[in-house]
Amino acid sequence: MAEYTSLVEKDFAGIPHWDLHGLAREVIDIEADDLLEAKKVNRELLLRRQLKPIQAEFDVILINTPPAMRAATVNALVVADSGVVPIDSSSFALLGMTQLLKTIAAISKTHNPNLKIHVLTTMFNKRQNLDRVIRQQFEEFFGQSLVMESIIHRYVGVAEATAMKKGVVENTAATSATFDFTKLFNELKEEMDHEQERHAAAESINR
Repeated sequence: MAEYTSLVEKDFAGIPHWDLHGLAREVIDIEADDLLEAKKVNRELLLRRQLKPIQAEFDVILINTPPAMRAATVNALVVADSGVVPIDSSSFALLGMTQLLKTIAAISKTHNPNLKIHVLTTMFNKRQNLDRVIRQQFEEFFGQSLVMESIIHRYVGVAEATAMKKGVVENTAATSATFDFTKLFNELKEEMDHEQERHAAAESINR
């Protein structure tokens, strides 16, 4: 939590198909849920309460939230083991990070002390010198330990897949975009494997 607090003080895919349909039926849509329920105390714990009875049924649960600090995003940060924050390669990318980092620090302090955040560079054009400069600014601002090695480059295929409501791998199986998302998947899987090893080691010590 301290690392997120210190950031606030700064100025400024071979991806397997996961069947999440069963999970989707069980988990509430936070934004569309009963407004009266959302106004109650501890509204940020709604998703945690909904996931708890079924969490053991899944190896991995992916939660996608809107790019805004609303109830759905706060609920996801409360329940998540780790989060990926995608930041596009633009000169304005860091301007909106202060509020996000304040919220992450607060959630880490009050509800989720083990929350880990990773920053993902997106819409990156390696031919543009500005994009490389901005990537370097990300690493300087967040620290290399928080910035993921994987980069999602700017590809037409990604926009096409989004418009067709398909995954990139489904829409174009053998492209550079697929390679980017495959690399991202492998990096996340490696991080999850390391986390499981750390948990197992900690449990063996406590026995």
